[in-house]
Amino acid sequence: MRPSKVLLVLKSISWIGMIGLFIVISIAAVDKRNNSRCQNLKIRFKNDENLGFVDSRDVLKEVDLADPSWKGKRLSKVQFNPIENGVKMNEYVKKAELYLDNQENINVVLVPKKPLARINSIYGDYYLSEDWDRMSLSSKFSKRIVHVSGRVENLINPKTKMDSFVQQSLKRVLAYCDKNTIWQDAIDQIYIAESGKIELVLVFMEPIVKIGYVNEEFENRMNKVNNFIKTVVRCHDFSNYEELDFQYSQQVIAKKKSGVN
Repeated sequence: MRPSKVLLVLKSISWIGMIGLFIVISIAAVDKRNNSRCQNLKIRFKNDENLGFVDSRDVLKEVDLADPSWKGKRLSKVQFNPIENGVKMNEYVKKAELYLDNQENINVVLVPKKPLARINSIYGDYYLSEDWDRMSLSSKFSKRIVHVSGRVENLINPKTKMDSFVQQSLKRVLAYCDKNTIWQDAIDQIYIAESGKIELVLVFMEPIVKIGYVNEEFENRMNKVNNFIKTVVRCHDFSNYEELDFQYSQQVIAKKKSGVN
């Protein structure tokens, strides 16, 4: 046999041997991992804007419900899919995924839902999430969030054109507040009239602020309110006024409380 052919055969045998060794090592590693026992659970929150609705104890509770004996169990026996699905079932969780690290720990990575507003409905109060669905009220919640009342019965599932108009109006108002963070602290309540017009209750001022319809002039009216607050409210006492109407382009109409001269 020629030297070149001998070298080729030796190289082939070497490669086959390396591949075989790799397969044996891989099988041994998988077997070792499967027979290893789960040591711990690590929970990490991403984009945590849920303001404390869900915490590590809640996640651990969901894991324990899905697989009560996960700790110390062989990794091959741990029910990863039920655990992940159980965590995802939490109404305050937007996304969840599980993975194992090199220390045989289960890692749970969560993206919580962000609450946009508290809806005060005759059918029961709830928090409106960023996915525009319901989140139950929570005793853990502490940070102030805007309250929305009035024509809110079909916010989640509009049934009429007016329902859809109200839904889009509220979405635009909340998006505006999210973009202009000064309004997140300034607005205490949003009231939606049967007509679909918007009224605001501000934290630092008694009169109701009437904005009207959320249309192409909406942001201009909000800017007008902001300028009014900066230049007028700081210098005048409006405690005797019931409402301030900003629906007109060239004027602000102030209505006094009944019985006040």
